[in-house]
Amino acid sequence: MFKKALMINEKLTNSLLNGCGLKGILNTLAVEMNCALLLENSHRQLIEASDSLRKIYLNSADYVWEKVETVDIKEKCNTNRVKVSSAKGYTFEKLISPVFVRNNIFGYVSLIRESEGFSELDYIVIEKAASICAMQIINETSAFENEQRIKGELLNAVFRGEFSEEELTYRLKLMGYNLNQPQYVFLFHLDSGQEFNRKELEDSLNHDKTAAAENLNKLFKQQGFACIMTTKVNQLIAVIPEDFIRQFSSEVSCGQWLIDQIFSEIKTFEMKLGISSLCQQASDLKKGLKEAEKTIKIMKFSKSNAKVKAF
Repeated sequence: MFKKALMINEKLTNSLLNGCGLKGILNTLAVEMNCALLLENSHRQLIEASDSLRKIYLNSADYVWEKVETVDIKEKCNTNRVKVSSAKGYTFEKLISPVFVRNNIFGYVSLIRESEGFSELDYIVIEKAASICAMQIINETSAFENEQRIKGELLNAVFRGEFSEEELTYRLKLMGYNLNQPQYVFLFHLDSGQEFNRKELEDSLNHDKTAAAENLNKLFKQQGFACIMTTKVNQLIAVIPEDFIRQFSSEVSCGQWLIDQIFSEIKTFEMKLGISSLCQQASDLKKGLKEAEKTIKIMKFSKSNAKVKAF
């Protein structure tokens, strides 16, 4: 069993090093252990799964969960064995291990069997899989954060008006964005509606801004568009092409749709969105940011219940 565990650990590590992604990691373990695996976020929403995963494993609304056994890994987390059964008599068991990323629970990786039960080897490899998935998630998020940081720095230079338009346009084109096109400045402003100490507020803000930026980036890629963004203390500022907004009846309807898509899971902060007038070229963006900021101030001053307003 020890030799088998070492061999599986080596294959999981190779999957990570070879850039197979989360699905490749889960498939590697699924083949070796002859089972199904899935990775969920902290809200138990599916992120990735092995090819062997059956749809019935995901339709858990009608299932009753019964904790069977708990094995301590660390003081703060456990690997839980649960038995899942339905009114139709279908049952299976899940071995669930938390995935820690930067000392926070990112989600859970689960190993699923229908009848065999779990061996000592299952416990060993599911914990290893959780560690490997955490490394892959860090790799992916770090790459995204580095790209966003570079784009953000370039965008901040545009907003300050301290730039060579030709040079910045060229750099952003290399990163997939055309700066010289009709576009809008969208300023997402987050206000805390709850009492926090300073550390909790900063941690929550940073987490929510990062999640929102990732969601926005994925959303635009899925739609076949690109955008660039930067962040301030409690703001996410995005430059969005007019071509994207033409899909909607107005800038406000586009903004409301983006809030629903991007911030649906972010409940900690109250969200307001200020939208600039149309910026025809890169040199107009500095004025566009001021317009978006002024729109947010007007919404606060008027105590409007609206979440979205265009300049």
